[in-house]
Amino acid sequence: MSSRRSGGAVRRVARLPLVLTTVVVLVATLAGCTDDGPEGAAEDPTQRLVEIYAAAIESVVDEARARPDDDADAITLFLEVRDDVEVSAEVQVGVVGALEPWASVRFIDSLEEAVAVDDDEAPVRNDGMLIGLGAVGEGATSTTVMIDRYEGPEATTVFEIDVQRRAGEWTVDGTPRTVAVDAP
Repeated sequence: MSSRRSGGAVRRVARLPLVLTTVVVLVATLAGCTDDGPEGAAEDPTQRLVEIYAAAIESVVDEARARPDDDADAITLFLEVRDDVEVSAEVQVGVVGALEPWASVRFIDSLEEAVAVDDDEAPVRNDGMLIGLGAVGEGATSTTVMIDRYEGPEATTVFEIDVQRRAGEWTVDGTPRTVAVDAP
């Protein structure tokens, strides 16, 4: 503390010690950080997409039916990338690996690979699911991805899925929302 004289009165001015000032600045800096580093910290873009797609696909599968236990046969998932979206081979391999514990995953190039188009009911082969992957937003800690699930020759359900990064992992925030789309 220091004192100053002003017109005969003594006035004390408190000053924060340097250590306390340093602590305040450090706490303020850390408040904008997650356990992954500062907001927007660089993340491997391939791993980011793998984790986001895997979390979103899992939520769409869970919404339709329960995933099998470890002892049961895996669900067959056919994944189709929308025409306006690019998903690299590295991301595809990562998604297959991430879902492998409970699903047999195959990326397809044509509908006939997944759907028995010669059958009037056009079921998905192997009693599986056909899921279409849309674009992933650019958010560093939260994003939205559009995914659709084939329900039959006349029906596809489109989902908008919010995904957030928490504790270093991308997880779905809430439940997938269905989105109304115009029929062709």
